Amino acid sequence: MSFNFIISGPITEFIQALSGCGNHRLEQLNLGSNQLSGTIFLSGNIPRHWKSMQYLGAIDLSQNNLLGNIPTSLCSLPTLNWLQLSYNKFSGDLFSTLQNCSSLYALDVGGNRFSGLCQNGLEKVLPLISELRLQGNVLSGPILEQLCSLTHLHVLDLAHNNFSGSIPTCLGNLGTQLEYYSQIFLMNSIDLSRNNLTGEIPEALTKLSLLSTLNLSWNQLTGKIPENIGPNQFQTFIDPSIYEGNPKLCGPPLITNCSLMPSDGDTEAVDEDNEESRSEKLWFYVSVVLGFIVGFWIVCGSLAIKKSWRHAYFHFVDEKKDRLFVAIKVNMARLQGKIEA
Repeated sequence: MSFNFIISGPITEFIQALSGCGNHRLEQLNLGSNQLSGTIFLSGNIPRHWKSMQYLGAIDLSQNNLLGNIPTSLCSLPTLNWLQLSYNKFSGDLFSTLQNCSSLYALDVGGNRFSGLCQNGLEKVLPLISELRLQGNVLSGPILEQLCSLTHLHVLDLAHNNFSGSIPTCLGNLGTQLEYYSQIFLMNSIDLSRNNLTGEIPEALTKLSLLSTLNLSWNQLTGKIPENIGPNQFQTFIDPSIYEGNPKLCGPPLITNCSLMPSDGDTEAVDEDNEESRSEKLWFYVSVVLGFIVGFWIVCGSLAIKKSWRHAYFHFVDEKKDRLFVAIKVNMARLQGKIEA
């Protein structure tokens, strides 16, 4: 049994109503693209109206205005394998709330405010996960190699977060178990765009012969792009936009020539030269300022202390001023005479 609704109002009242109507064999609940409000996390207690729906296999609460964290009662449903919570206002430490989600095949929590560090033991928390979409949150820390222990994983979307560190080499083994009913599930997808990832693109990604989508743009990746990433019967990755925003990446499909990129040794030498040049400029400016101050006080201090020197100095200035005034007047008279003539 499944339901689709266009409704509005607090979700808690609606779920309670479903539970009270004898829907204990409800298998799918799709509440996406509605105007729901409120929270599905009731004071930290497991809501009985979720616990009673033991046959639910798919839940879609996306694109609403839901708050709080993922209630543990959702993941405790024994047959739940598809959970869609994207584009709400959920928050909290994501990975600590997934401890009971071991039956999930697909999880999408993109476009929320989840935080936290990627933790070890994900292969135990999400052992069956095939599609993992965490884009558009505030998750941080390195992408741990334990992520590669998710042997069923075929779709990985970590875009628009704060992940840092290098791309794990073991991602080249993504989706090695081909235990699916449809060919579409064999098409791997990786999106790591708009994070703070560093280092080179692992050569192991060329092993993903069934990779259909890849996006590594807007990170801080360096080095040469490996050749023959993702060749398959449909395409090869020759679109430069999937690598853009990484100024130190080079090689096709980018126009940046790797032979023109400075090596690590050259970069260090340039940094040392720049540092030395900045140091020389700093000492030059310091010496000029100190020289001006010392010279100023030598002259002015001497005039202030020695009265005879002060009189001589001002007499010299007055004499030069008078001579200049006379010279100007004579030249002006000569010029005026020539004009009248």
